[in-house]
Amino acid sequence: MNTKKGLITGAVVASLGVTAALGGVALAGTPQATANAPYAQAAAVVKADATVTRAKGVVRVDKVDTGRYCVTIADGIDWVKSVPQATLGPGAKWKGEIRVAAGTSGVCGNDAHKLGVYTGVNGAYADQPFNVIVP
Repeated sequence: MNTKKGLITGAVVASLGVTAALGGVALAGTPQATANAPYAQAAAVVKADATVTRAKGVVRVDKVDTGRYCVTIADGIDWVKSVPQATLGPGAKWKGEIRVAAGTSGVCGNDAHKLGVYTGVNGAYADQPFNVIVP
């Protein structure tokens, strides 16, 4: 057996097991590295599977469903009066779309510490990489 293929298969099986145990909600966890964003209260670079590669002031990103993400902002950041922005990231599909829900979002359980980010292609929800910033 190809060792590389075996590792990838094992990772996929482990990931599916975690997703199944959580009732289909994939959790990405904490950011892997700190982002350099001197003029932002919070910022994150997020892969389509909700893996956070770099972040500042973002505790975690949860992938709630296809194309639906919850970005948890750290305590102490007053982002409610800010104008959060989100853009599609590298590798996003052409004709991609993105929306950010400032304030409480039903998909995030109306939690005041979370932003809803919605991605899609041609009017349908689709997982897309994105960048989010809270100035």
